[in-house]
Amino acid sequence: MRRLLRSRASLVLRWSCLLLLTIPGEPAFGESRNPTRPHPDSESRTLVSWVDGQPRVEVKVQVASLLEVLPSLEVGDGELLDVARLEAARPAVAEYVDDHLRVVVGGAEVLFEEGTVAFVEPDGARSPDGWQWVRVASSGLGPVVAEGAPALLVEMVLFLETSPGHLDTLVVRWPDALPDVAVLSAGISTWSGSPGESLRRGQVVDGALGALLGVGWLSVALLLAAGAGTVRERSSRLFVPWLGGAVLAGSAELAAPGLFGQWMEARTAGLAAGIVAVYLGLDGVLDRDRRRLAWEGLAAGLVTGVAASLHPDLLPNALDPGLARAGFMGALLATTGLGGLLLARIAARLGSALPLVVAVAGLVVFALRALGSLGPGT
Repeated sequence: MRRLLRSRASLVLRWSCLLLLTIPGEPAFGESRNPTRPHPDSESRTLVSWVDGQPRVEVKVQVASLLEVLPSLEVGDGELLDVARLEAARPAVAEYVDDHLRVVVGGAEVLFEEGTVAFVEPDGARSPDGWQWVRVASSGLGPVVAEGAPALLVEMVLFLETSPGHLDTLVVRWPDALPDVAVLSAGISTWSGSPGESLRRGQVVDGALGALLGVGWLSVALLLAAGAGTVRERSSRLFVPWLGGAVLAGSAELAAPGLFGQWMEARTAGLAAGIVAVYLGLDGVLDRDRRRLAWEGLAAGLVTGVAASLHPDLLPNALDPGLARAGFMGALLATTGLGGLLLARIAARLGSALPLVVAVAGLVVFALRALGSLGPGT
């Protein structure tokens, strides 16, 4: 700099040289240009789940992030990474994830080095968010190295060296509990946790409570209205048709979740349940000796099953592990049936008093549901 200022060159030449010095990153001046300028909205997504009892981790990363940390990946401006170049870089991609994402399950570390590496979209197309994504799946578990460790430990330092603002969305889908969601970053890069209460057990309890507090009194009304002759014999000829209708509607919901929700709102099912209860209760009071037909029991059972399938406590499919939904429906039907049979025997000694109470209760619940104060399962 001093030589340049004292040189005999013209003033224009000296000032031109000084201006060249202000251009950053030119190799001629002993500085290297940083090719890993962080791209905006740098993020990744980590999913921890269990398949056949074994933990599985899937990490979705942006190709733009991989280009910043893996010199072997070369893509021109505006171009997409192709399948051949991704396959050639598969070991490097898996190794990078293995080195920068630590997942420990029960004291054993999850391995990525032999895992699969593939595009998220077919042929590496851009996703709707405009980015090209790659999915890296784990290959298995290593030996247990830490006894007494938490059920799950996640340490994330992905792409922080090139994108300090990088965010990773962690989703943990426990095999029998509600999922956990966390966002990891440079500030909070570690997460640990354990599964909550059993969903299957909780759904069984919810099903039993739903029968007692919600749709259960539908079957009670049916059995009380079954007629003096059948009740005095301590049996109900309508119970089997009702049970068949409830099981049929419940099975349809299990086979095709959301089936009834496509053409009937939960509020409509709740109102229909109230109407059926009022009808059966009044019918038992006004014409107790009439012989009831099987289709009446079947219809009431279908209404019960539809109302149960739209119960607000049922979990969405994405959060419904294994037999949680089946446990709810089974507990609801079993509790409803046992409670209905028990109260039907009691009603044989009370005459028309109990059916009248059920009819009035159905009318009250119908009014409350019409006003929006009660849902179909409450």
